[in-house]
Parts: sequence; structure tokens; C-alpha cells
Amino acid sequence: MGLLQRRVVDIVEISSDAVDISGSDISDDELQKLFEEQYKDSLSFPEYRSADYIIMAEDDLLADVIVSDQEVDVEIKNSELHDQRDVLNLVFTDKNEAELAYKAYQEGNSFEELVSDAGYTIEDIALNNISKDVLPVGVRNVVFALNEGEVSEMFRSVVGWHIMKVIRKHEITKEDLEKLKEKISSNIRRQKAGELLVSNVKKANDMISRGASLNELKDMFGARVSGVLTNFDMHGLDQSGNLVKDFPLQLGINAFTTLAFSSAVGKPSHLVSNGDAYFGILVTEVVPPRPRTLEESRSILTEEWKSALRMKKIREFAVELRSKLQNGTELSVVNGVSFKKNVTVKKSDGSTDNDSKYPERLVDEIFAINIGGVTKEVIDSESETVYIALLKEIKDAEISEEDLESYKAHFVSSGILSIREQLLGYLMKKYGVTIENSLLEKV
Repeated sequence: MGLLQRRVVDIVEISSDAVDISGSDISDDELQKLFEEQYKDSLSFPEYRSADYIIMAEDDLLADVIVSDQEVDVEIKNSELHDQRDVLNLVFTDKNEAELAYKAYQEGNSFEELVSDAGYTIEDIALNNISKDVLPVGVRNVVFALNEGEVSEMFRSVVGWHIMKVIRKHEITKEDLEKLKEKISSNIRRQKAGELLVSNVKKANDMISRGASLNELKDMFGARVSGVLTNFDMHGLDQSGNLVKDFPLQLGINAFTTLAFSSAVGKPSHLVSNGDAYFGILVTEVVPPRPRTLEESRSILTEEWKSALRMKKIREFAVELRSKLQNGTELSVVNGVSFKKNVTVKKSDGSTDNDSKYPERLVDEIFAINIGGVTKEVIDSESETVYIALLKEIKDAEISEEDLESYKAHFVSSGILSIREQLLGYLMKKYGVTIENSLLEKV
């Protein structure tokens, strides 16, 4: 039952704000010693590369394609978008409610009664001048086949479950037709630009294979975005640790650097896809990794030294507070120290009832002491925080017999599976046999 129990504790959190090292500085001799003994072989600059790049995008070609009025008219006719409907659109977020409403309609209730029962008015659900393209693909033909006054079957969309009644069938209005033509023209233009882009990229990659340069590609295909990046590492950072200047963010750091660090120097890469664009690079220079000198490591070493000093002082302060807790001394309010009373902690996952999270080691410490006991200092180096807990109460878990048996069965099953995996691994290694897992699953 230990894993199912709860512990009620007071938790003391000691952060770096509890100590002051503002007047502390590392001497040159200490810096030298720290560098030589701990960091000389581990501090280095990564490989840096410089590269030219071009980007060929769909948007760059939109002005180069033409869409005729005839193409737009054909698309509208083929998609049957010249017809419109005025409808009543009754929407349910719950499928069961929609099914009950449709059943009531089948049993004789009017559509208007369904609307009223759902808490709407006719005005609330009226939609005028809808075209086929606004309906889900699977039902648009069904709805548009309805006559005036007829009601659709129940159907689903991204917003819920619908029952729709057709009020009026009519040709598209002049105003809507102009808007539709603009939309269709834009869609066709973008489709043509995409097709032209794919064709251009194929031609460009063929030219690269025959020795063409990026500048030749830029001139021939009118790549509107190009640039030069100097001295960036695998993460796109410069030697100061900042994103390299003028990085083309539309490409994404990982996509760009992966291509740059896998390409040969002096040879243009083939254009590769990245969303709606393609890009290619030419690596112009490679600066190999090298160790940092003492001076180049100074800022890093200084920060490491200060961090170690802060943690040392925090630990010393934590030992002092722990001693007070053990002696029953009331802790006073101090900057950088927070007190959390009556926190309930679970052993199973290290979480608490109030959704706070604590280091797993602290939870283990809490479950290893008796009521009135104080845990050892638990350090979280990443956040520079030290935790101490005082155990106040042990609570048995409230769990039914059924849940308990299920819990036990889970651990027994997990144990059997673990043993089976170990045995199979031994047999395969010793005898070189293969295992038919489908047969084992029946055992």
C-alpha cells in the first residue's frame, strides 16, 4: 500500500535569492586553475560554416501566371457553384441530441418545432446564399438535390451535427458571383504557380547536376530571395551564441543548417523542399572546431564559478534551516525562502494534489522518514533550488477492493512480462533462435 499512500508535508524551498555573492570575484589564478583542471579539454568552439543561399517560392511566381475568365467560368460550372441555396441550419454539438431531434422529425414533428425545442429562432439559424463549396464534400450533393421545403438527413462537419432545411433555390447573386470569381481566380493562379515552381525546381536541379551556379539559377528563374550567412554553427548561432545575422526564418533553422552541414564546400546543393518553397545553398567556407583559449573561456568559467559558489552558499544555508526544523524552531520569513504548508505528495508519480512538481529524490526522501522527521537537503542544480520537507501526516489511500485488485494485477502482469522478456533475450543470445511473438501472445 506504500505506493498508494499520501504524505502531508511542509516544504521549504531555498532559491538563489537567499544568498548574496555580488561582492565575490574569481581571481586570475583561480580562473587558470579551474580551466586547467576541469574545463580545458571540454570547452571548444563548434564547426562554423558560411554559405550563400537562394529561395524559390510559390508566391514569387504568382505574377508570372495568367488566369483567363474562361478558366474561371469553367471551374464555376464544373463545380456547380453558380447555384445557391437559402437554408435553415440547425447545429448540435452533441451527436445524441442531433439523433433525437432527427428521430422526432421522422416521427412527425415539424422542422420548426425542432428549432424551437433546441432553443433557437428561425432567424438564429438562417443562412442565405450558400454555395456547394461551403458544405462538407460528402453531403453537398445531397443537400443541393433537395427541393424547397425539404429537410436533409443528419450530417457532420467540423463544428458539429447538422440538420438542414432548404428554403429557396436560386442562381448566385451578382455580388456573390464577383467575389466567387475573385476567389476561384486566386485559387487557380496559386495552383498554376505551384505547378510552375515544381517544374522550375526540376530544371534547376538538372542544371546544378551539370555544374550551374546559384547565381545562374537566380538569374534564370528570378529567385527573389537570396543572401549570404557568415560563420554559423549547426544551430544557426554565431560565435556570440546569437542567431546569425540575416537568417532566413521562413526556412526554419533545422532545415537550413541540416542542408548546410551536409553539403560539400564550393558545390551548390540541389534545391530541397521546405513547405511552399524550395531552397539551395552553396557552402563557401568551413571553420573547423577548435579548443577555446583561457581568455575565450573567461566568461563561461566565471559564470560556472559563480554558480558553484551560489549553490555552496545555498547548501550551507539549507543545512542551517534543516537543523532548525529538526529542533522545532520556527523559521522566520527570509528573502529567497518560501514555505509551503500541508502539501500532499504522492509516491507514484511525484505530483501533488495542487499540481506542483517536486524532484523525484525529494519524494523518495519524504517516503523514507517518519512523522516529525526532516528530509535531507535535495538539490535541483538546474533551477539552483534546494528543498527540505517536514513530514506531518501519513494518509492511507482511499481505494476500493476492485481498484486494489486491478492495481495488484497490473504489477503482477508487468513483472511477468519483464521476466519473459529477460528469458527470451537470454535464449535468443545463447542459441541464436528467433521468436514468433504471435504465438507467445496466446500464452
